[in-house]
Amino acid sequence: MPRDRHQKGYVRLVGKTVKKWKGFFHVYVVADGEERRKKTAVILGEKAQLKKWEAEQKLAAIIAKETGKVARPDAEQNFRWFWETRFTPIQAKWSPHHRHTIEGMFAKHVLPKIGSLKLKDLNRFELQMLLNDLAKTKSLSLVHKIFTYLKDAAAEAQDQDFIDHNPVRKLELPETSKKPCERFLELNEIETLDKNLKGRDRLIFRLFIVIGFRPSELFALRWDDIRPGEIRIDEAVPRNQLSDTKTEGSRGIIPIPRQIEEELSMYRQFCERTDPRDFVFEARYMRRPACPRSYLRRFLKPKAEELGIDGITYQALRRTFATHFQKHGNPKDAQAVMRHADISTTLGIYTKAIPESARQALALMFQEMFLRKEGEEEKAKAMVN
Repeated sequence: MPRDRHQKGYVRLVGKTVKKWKGFFHVYVVADGEERRKKTAVILGEKAQLKKWEAEQKLAAIIAKETGKVARPDAEQNFRWFWETRFTPIQAKWSPHHRHTIEGMFAKHVLPKIGSLKLKDLNRFELQMLLNDLAKTKSLSLVHKIFTYLKDAAAEAQDQDFIDHNPVRKLELPETSKKPCERFLELNEIETLDKNLKGRDRLIFRLFIVIGFRPSELFALRWDDIRPGEIRIDEAVPRNQLSDTKTEGSRGIIPIPRQIEEELSMYRQFCERTDPRDFVFEARYMRRPACPRSYLRRFLKPKAEELGIDGITYQALRRTFATHFQKHGNPKDAQAVMRHADISTTLGIYTKAIPESARQALALMFQEMFLRKEGEEEKAKAMVN
């Protein structure tokens, strides 16, 4: 229950042409996590229509109404303060990877431009110009994320009574000039890389190409996740920190071709640590999983460029799987293997067993990509059967 403020306030005449009664009193606001007193004023009416004692009575009613409530949030606070102390801390469903992505994106592209704006001064023009400028050089994905979380933050500021209106209600998502990347590896590029990779690196590459792994999930694999004919996905390692998978729908069981299973078994024989909870692809220290970002930047991308293959990213590898898989399996099988994050897709797919057709399609794709040499036909047929 709020304490009684015990203030009377005072009134005085203002205005040169038309005299008006103006009342002065204090309100209590929340600023920087603390309650503070702030002087405020209100016009009570024209002198010709109100006697002084009537103006004082009107002011007393306003004071009783305002100070009888819990302290109001202060719209003088800037957007950076609200984003960092009142919006992001309450996002309980954000995964560590998602939080790192969104907070990093705003720290780089949004807060330097509008972070100093007071909440009361946020307006559609400033925000639309911010999005329009970003759309000139940034991807649709980045602009769309900023657009989405600007709307969420503004709605939360309104819900918490920092602002009276939502300044992004009519905000529009602009068209971006940077076209989405559509890079994927052709069969000859796959063959070139596969021939020039050895041991663990070739196995990692094949898992990306044939299974469509997300890097954070591949490098989080433990030996007890490898089962006869399938792999369990239940962890991720974004930004070198173990966490849950990207979404609940990302958790699941995916089939693997027999050849991949055999290669994993052979690789295990040469690993130093093979206990059930050891990582399949370890870093060089502390029994940690290898860092996806470091592996791409320090090894896979330079190796591909050395062979004349440009544009290698984890998204390109995942896109390679999706592009080539469509020749061997149907879209539902592809969604089952890739475990798309969209909740409606997840509910429609992961509540059911993965179709046997998906397993056969993966085997056929492995055959096309890696078993095209002479003398491999019989081995390929055995994988499908």
